[in-house]
Amino acid sequence: MATTFQWSGKTTKGTVESGQMSAASKDEVIAKLRSKNITPTIITETEKKPFLSLSFL
Repeated sequence: MATTFQWSGKTTKGTVESGQMSAASKDEVIAKLRSKNITPTIITETEKKPFLSLSFL
């Protein structure tokens, strides 16, 4: 199952880019970013939010 990751990294020109990406693992995010010539600096898994909140219970 895919997980959503927040990422930040530098391009070959030195500019900083960031975004979100769905992937099976952190290693997959790294591979995808490197294939786009982005060197990842920070990758964090986003918090999983429940599909349905049952706070009234």
